[in-house]
Amino acid sequence: MREREIEIGTADGQMTTFICQPDEAGPYPVAVLYMDGVGYRDEIKAHARRFAAGGYVCVVPDLFYRSGRGVLFDVAAFRDPQGPEAQRLRQAAASVTPAAVVADTRATLATIADDPAAGSGPMACVGYCMGARAALAAAAGLPDVFAAAAGIHPGALVTDQPDSPHHYLARVQGEVYFA
Repeated sequence: MREREIEIGTADGQMTTFICQPDEAGPYPVAVLYMDGVGYRDEIKAHARRFAAGGYVCVVPDLFYRSGRGVLFDVAAFRDPQGPEAQRLRQAAASVTPAAVVADTRATLATIADDPAAGSGPMACVGYCMGARAALAAAAGLPDVFAAAAGIHPGALVTDQPDSPHHYLARVQGEVYFA
């Protein structure tokens, strides 16, 4: 398996992105993997390697780059919703807006467009928890790009707010799976 970590320039700064793929030349379909609220870390990279082992070029953008480099949270932050770590988590997660996800995804896909291993056909996006909302936003914001979107253990997909993520479904053109 081939893997690398690169910096992608966006309007908001440098976004660390992990890319992995099978050893053979390709081209392979592209899967964008969106992290959960714990952050960009080795466990997420391990999931990306599983996609690559299945025959994908998998890219994992660090969606918290606007809040700093290498922003991580201890799962304990989720247990004390009023604690300082939970507040820091909410602040970082608030920077992961639908518009930001679409912009970051565009930048990511533009960066890998010239990679001969990355196929130019239909792509997939998948996310865990907070990343499930990101996958849905990307599929709705780039409907001509993503043939499939999946969310694993999604959080806050349906709210009473007018900008509730479930409203994006009308713009998604590909297959959708959330569980």
